[in-house]
Amino acid sequence: MMNDPIIRLAEYPPRHLVDDQAMAIVRYCAEEVRRQGDDPIAVADMVTAWDYAWTHRAESFGVGTVLAVGALIKPSLNHNGFRTVPIWIGWEKGKVAPEDVERELTLLIDAWNEGRIEDADTFYRLFEEIHPFEDGNGRTGKVIYHLILGRLAYPQWPKNWWGISNP
Repeated sequence: MMNDPIIRLAEYPPRHLVDDQAMAIVRYCAEEVRRQGDDPIAVADMVTAWDYAWTHRAESFGVGTVLAVGALIKPSLNHNGFRTVPIWIGWEKGKVAPEDVERELTLLIDAWNEGRIEDADTFYRLFEEIHPFEDGNGRTGKVIYHLILGRLAYPQWPKNWWGISNP
């Protein structure tokens, strides 16, 4: 019963955030899920992933972080790791083949960790172009965006690179 996402959401906010911060995060997650057109359970999954990122924020950022967040965002599809099928992003075929996802993501994370990417917005755009998971990439990318930005307690929308209603 403790794995029930509604129970997890009811237990929010975690003790490490004040009420205003926690409610801002829940509202942000709810709006993101609404924009994605997913079901309300996805709000609890995103909040759980956000809490994971908060809990592990002091650890080194790597592929394992992305895998963990992605699995929490969309447990039914991402629990086995990166996508193994080609994907469509909107009306375009994905730029990165399934067999290249881990390599491309590793290169991206290394570039971030070495300071070769100018800002978190650029990282977010490049992450979304890789689209490492079968589903939940936007939500995963937004949690990772806040993690690397160092603003998990203060959600904001990343730059809208694509000129669509859900950046």
